[in-house]
Amino acid sequence: MQLYSPSVKVANQVGVGGMISGSVFGDHDKVEGKVIRHPNCSQNGPLNISIEGVFEYVSVKEDLDDGSAQGPKTSKYKHIFLSSSAVIPVSLLLDPLSVVCDMFRVP
Repeated sequence: MQLYSPSVKVANQVGVGGMISGSVFGDHDKVEGKVIRHPNCSQNGPLNISIEGVFEYVSVKEDLDDGSAQGPKTSKYKHIFLSSSAVIPVSLLLDPLSVVCDMFRVP
């Protein structure tokens, strides 16, 4: 699956060992992409595509009320701002020799 975004952000990711890139979408952008099926795949039936857009972050809270020297407490949070799915019928009867490419759009 390939997703298309209007812009890409590159950031240093701690624990990954370098820079990573991520798709960036605005409030009015459309999520678009394509699914490519290998020509040797001989399966017919529905293809279920699910997309979830999330924003993950870590919150650090200094625990000043506690007398222990445990250090700051961290909590991981996940905000889901997009959740969508589509079902695309796949059939070899349409064109058995070509790669099946289906476009999808999420408003």
